[in-house]
Amino acid sequence: MFKFVSDGYSCWHSQARSQVSPTQLIEFLSPRTQKTLQRLSLNFDGRVEPGQRNLPKPKPITPQQIKHFTNLTIFKVDSSCFYSHVLYHNKDELIVEQETYVVDFLPQTVQTLTIFFDRWARYELLHFITYLGQRVVSGDLPKLKRVQIDAPIRHTMPGSNSWDDDWDNEQLARLSAEMNMRREAFQKAFVASGVEMWFKTWYIWEEGW
Repeated sequence: MFKFVSDGYSCWHSQARSQVSPTQLIEFLSPRTQKTLQRLSLNFDGRVEPGQRNLPKPKPITPQQIKHFTNLTIFKVDSSCFYSHVLYHNKDELIVEQETYVVDFLPQTVQTLTIFFDRWARYELLHFITYLGQRVVSGDLPKLKRVQIDAPIRHTMPGSNSWDDDWDNEQLARLSAEMNMRREAFQKAFVASGVEMWFKTWYIWEEGW
């Protein structure tokens, strides 16, 4: 088993990104390890805070890289490991969207898939989860037996001088309602797949300034 976890902390920024990208980490593993590894867990704490949206995004793992993991049965990843959304202009000067989803490179050997579902990415990633469910229902991943979403609800606690119980409770209720909608969409996408489904959510309290 190989496990990598970034806690999103540095001495300069409490929510700093990992200095190692997902694609670099995969390249560090030897060819022998790639062929024999059965369990792989990669959590780069892929949150993108509003103030970080203009920073270069970490380079995700490519289908060409992950295909070398021919014995992988348990795969745990966050969205920064596989999700990319690229806008570019073609010859007619039209904007073209190119997206990469986990289903595009998920090894056929994987039986258990866990996706770390961060707060800021939950909107854009809902579509890829639905798409994954459609592909599973159509029989594209016959060995997949379990899909789990780990979806923490991160909530910043205000400073002691600005505490407002009513406002705070409203924010928590809104976040919980939004996550419940995503849970229902996830379950609906996989309902006819025969795959075991788990959607775990919990609160993570973060201190404000």
